[in-house]
Amino acid sequence: MKFKILILITLIAVISVGYFAYNASKKTTNLLSPVSEKTEKTKKANPATKTKEYTDPSGFKFSYPADSKVEVIDKKDPDYYSSLRLTSSGTDENLTIDVTSTKYKSLADWVKNNKEITGNSKDIKLAGLDAKEIVSNGKKVTVAIDLETLITITSNSSKVNNTVVSTFAFEQPEVSVDNNEPASAGEDIVFEGEEVIE
Repeated sequence: MKFKILILITLIAVISVGYFAYNASKKTTNLLSPVSEKTEKTKKANPATKTKEYTDPSGFKFSYPADSKVEVIDKKDPDYYSSLRLTSSGTDENLTIDVTSTKYKSLADWVKNNKEITGNSKDIKLAGLDAKEIVSNGKKVTVAIDLETLITITSNSSKVNNTVVSTFAFEQPEVSVDNNEPASAGEDIVFEGEEVIE
């Protein structure tokens, strides 16, 4: 009789634990389900934009939409370190990047001399530098100064502008090593002849 009661109590305990475990997992599934559906809907509504990366020989790089094309503009002006134009196929979206030498020592100096255009501006960062974003005539102009170098990014497309500005970074250009050159190790070593003592 005691054995039957023990089996009955064990059976009731197993059924109770199973019931509570089932309900707990069902509640967890219900809580996670809307989040999962929302995430899937967001992925479908905003597919990840594919990008490419461009590295300029003058020492900067940025990412841009894969459906855009980068064109190097030869300004034939020694003050221009780099001039680029990005265009998107099938649209009138474009962006230009000009990197030039400047007389201004800082962005504050530039702002003092360009007060008329900086009235409608906001402070942002460009590659860790203080920068100004100016909206004028349907275009966004981003201006930054580093080591007497003026960086100007002008765009009529928010999507392209946001991608380029958010990924813009300074990078030293790669220096190619010519493998045909003899190794320079040991150039500082001078061999002198033996001294003969008589």
